[in-house]
Amino acid sequence: MVYIVGNSFCGSTLLGFLLSAHPDIIYLGEFKIKTWLKERSCSCGHSLDTCPFYTNFFSAFNEAKKSLFEDVRPRSVFNLLFRSDKIISKNAIEKMESFYQSISERVAQMYPNAQYIVDTSKSIWMLNGWLHTSLAEDIKIIWLTRQLKPSIASFTKRGFKFYHSLLSVLVNNLLTHYYLKWNRLDYLKLDYTRFYDDFDEVAKSTSAFLNIPIPSVYQNHNTHHVISGNSFTKKEFTGHFNGFRKDEEWKSQLTKNQKRILSWFD
Repeated sequence: MVYIVGNSFCGSTLLGFLLSAHPDIIYLGEFKIKTWLKERSCSCGHSLDTCPFYTNFFSAFNEAKKSLFEDVRPRSVFNLLFRSDKIISKNAIEKMESFYQSISERVAQMYPNAQYIVDTSKSIWMLNGWLHTSLAEDIKIIWLTRQLKPSIASFTKRGFKFYHSLLSVLVNNLLTHYYLKWNRLDYLKLDYTRFYDDFDEVAKSTSAFLNIPIPSVYQNHNTHHVISGNSFTKKEFTGHFNGFRKDEEWKSQLTKNQKRILSWFD
């Protein structure tokens, strides 16, 4: 598994699709999303009833994870740092194992040469759950970061309050840093800002980390079946990906005062 950690709106959906440019990397979106709550379409361009991956599997996919999150998610994420047992029960581990087995069997049926499944859930509590399964030694962690100003602008654009967004991002960055450090986990840190200016180098470093060649130019092999994540990004890859756009929308999204406040944290 390739597991991506980071903040909301950090570009994880985009990274997931870019990884699937390799035909043996299968991208399935955010596993922690409650996909049974509303009607969804798949990034492969089909409805869930006609999608070759989810047809006759969507119900099993949801059932395998419906009761999972309450057992895996801690009451406080701070417990992930200050309790040695990480408060994961045996029952929760069994549910994680069953969930992964269900997904991996489906992937093996459709993509027998698959080497990685990508989970862009981003949360450390979900990562903590995966690390308690037998999959632990086969998880490659990518920490995707984004500069603070465009990151906060993405929150406010979607109606989140400025100070709440700032606190959320700063705390999550701190928790992620200490969780990875506390558990001595190997990971690759990528900067979303470099995707536009230097994705060739990003692809090279990712290729070395995963030991699989990630193309620097996107190629669609129909190895993505995403029903979660950023809807605009998903739409781009459902059709034809037209390349990167420089991340400058935040300049008009933030007020002058908000930019000044954020500059204190640069």
